[in-house]
Amino acid sequence: SGWGGANNIGSIARVELKRAHEMPAGIAEVIARRDGFMIKFTNGPFARLDVGKMIDPDTYSVVAYTRKSTPSYGGGDVDRHQVKLKDFVGLSATNDFVFIQTEEAFKEGYVYEIRMKNICQKEGDEFFPAEAYYTMRKSP
Repeated sequence: SGWGGANNIGSIARVELKRAHEMPAGIAEVIARRDGFMIKFTNGPFARLDVGKMIDPDTYSVVAYTRKSTPSYGGGDVDRHQVKLKDFVGLSATNDFVFIQTEEAFKEGYVYEIRMKNICQKEGDEFFPAEAYYTMRKSP
């Protein structure tokens, strides 16, 4: 507490983490490569992913934007645009990551917002988190 000049009233919070096999499948990590992103998934034993959905380019959406500093807190998005993806999605032999290729070169100083549709086999199974944000400090 105390953020933004508020009174510091203090508190204790307890966080209880689920075991890996209780967690839903979701995005675990995003790694930038020269021509796209490697997306690694969490995948406990009860989280079954649909390979057909994993390799479908329409499963993935990437938006890029940058921000310019302003005197006020933060600033609006600048040059926000949809990043076109190639029609090929590479899949690892173990189905724990994919590689999506972008048609444009990465821009340093841009944020890449990656969103995915649910890729679980069973309808109703949760895919979470289904979004990730990657700040491109330096192009790979």
